[in-house]
Amino acid sequence: VLIIAIQNLTCAVDISSMAGLLERFGLHGLGFAIGVALNLLPALEISASQAWYTLKMRGGLRRQRWRGCQLLVITIITNALKRAEEVSLAAELRAFSPEKSRPFPIQQGSLDRASLGLMVLTVVVLILV
Repeated sequence: VLIIAIQNLTCAVDISSMAGLLERFGLHGLGFAIGVALNLLPALEISASQAWYTLKMRGGLRRQRWRGCQLLVITIITNALKRAEEVSLAAELRAFSPEKSRPFPIQQGSLDRASLGLMVLTVVVLILV
């Protein structure tokens, strides 16, 4: 459920709006980092499943299960670090700087108060039950 929620969030919200929202609260650079991390989760999931199937096809889980799990974790971490390096190089080439970024203004829609009230009511009901 959590993975599906994160995937829907990354499809609906782009990195710049998430970064602008967190920078509005004084968290410079954190919004960009969280946005990039959330947007890379689907790619990391695909990479992990490909590593799992590759290890499974090569028979790495039959005899030495512990060694196979170690190789899987090492492969996933290596792929994540490779993607992180690619993103950091792309941000550096585009001259990204947390100090120079500007916060986005928070825009309120017509249903914001109603959804906030519904969310508070849901939390209160969950606490009481």
